Amino acid sequence: MTTSGTITFNPPIDDIIEEAYERTNIRGTRSGYQLKSARRSLNILFSEWANRGVHLWEIKEATVPLVQGQAVYDFAKDNTNFPNDISDVLEAWVRNNSTATAPADVSLTKIDRSAYAALPNKLTQGTPSQYYVQRLVAPSISLYATPSASFSGANFQLKFYYMARIQDAGAYTNTADVVIDSILA
Repeated sequence: MTTSGTITFNPPIDDIIEEAYERTNIRGTRSGYQLKSARRSLNILFSEWANRGVHLWEIKEATVPLVQGQAVYDFAKDNTNFPNDISDVLEAWVRNNSTATAPADVSLTKIDRSAYAALPNKLTQGTPSQYYVQRLVAPSISLYATPSASFSGANFQLKFYYMARIQDAGAYTNTADVVIDSILA
């Protein structure tokens, strides 16, 4: 069996919109409003997939420095290190880089909103062991316990894998930030 051996098919947004019209047997010239509406519908579809947890996009790793006594980490507090494209955090750990040749990682347990709300003193300092992700337009990660003086500073980092949000369709000449088979299926 001979195959192409490539996986580069990724048409621009305008081709995806044209294909959608052809599949619905709507032929002819499109008005500017129809194209604008189709692009808006595509962005709504991308948002719906993200809300349903349909995993068609990237998993990324992030590294954020730990700050003594800071419970909440988000893009507003650290727009240099904290990513702005988080859909959800899949797993997290704290890294101790005190020994450069042998960094030590401590896994964190993900807890839900109810468990986080039940914690009596969210500003207790110590070694972080749990995290809660508040999923908003701009998500945040709350640590419990908050980093103490002995677990913060230049050698200590919050590291996590996260599911990145699908990028907007944008210009009609852009390519979609998803596996194209998903859209055309």
